[in-house]
Amino acid sequence: MPHRTVTGLAALVAALTITGSWALHRHFSRPDPFDHASLPIPVRQSVYSDLSGLNQDGLPATFSAATTGRVAVCAYLWTGCPDGCANVFGTMRQMREFFSDQPDLQFVSVAVLPDIDPPAQLAQFARASGLSPSDPWLFLSGFPSTSAWDSMHHQLGLSLTIAPPPNPGAPPCCRRCDHDLRIVLLDRQQRVRGHYEVNAAVPEKREFFRAKLFGDTARLLAGSD
Repeated sequence: MPHRTVTGLAALVAALTITGSWALHRHFSRPDPFDHASLPIPVRQSVYSDLSGLNQDGLPATFSAATTGRVAVCAYLWTGCPDGCANVFGTMRQMREFFSDQPDLQFVSVAVLPDIDPPAQLAQFARASGLSPSDPWLFLSGFPSTSAWDSMHHQLGLSLTIAPPPNPGAPPCCRRCDHDLRIVLLDRQQRVRGHYEVNAAVPEKREFFRAKLFGDTARLLAGSD
């Protein structure tokens, strides 16, 4: 896999602007009819409070300590989810591989159901996913579920997670909560720069958001926005 330095990322961003497409990788290439590469990445909101808990090693950790001064990619995670969460995590895993030489890119997976995804379970999931202890990836748990739900809603701008009415026919994760599956991108100043619907039902929409997520991340890493 070719290495991509910050200078290389800057050149990549320039190429995106000229061509009007998100040709970041053959698996994620799709023309962008709106040519967003030439537009500033908007600031959606700023993170003004913190989420404290335990990392995958069972040690105290905070969201802000992991993300301040870095470009960060964040999302909810339930390790037992066979569909939505798995697709979201898979996209983040591919981003880690693509931007593997970028030391200031941080990944954060927040347990949406911390009672069934405690630190030990998250550590086992990380190992099974091929991640190593040196990977810049925080798995955050060890807090009441409502604390995470409130933080992800008020601080990161995700839709409010709710406990749905009982429905024995629903998938197991949906019986406990209905949560937002978008990925959140933050800049080095802990400002939310975008929400990406990489699990959209419509394939064209899903691929558009995946490509835009990779493109916006490259631009923030290169310091062009």
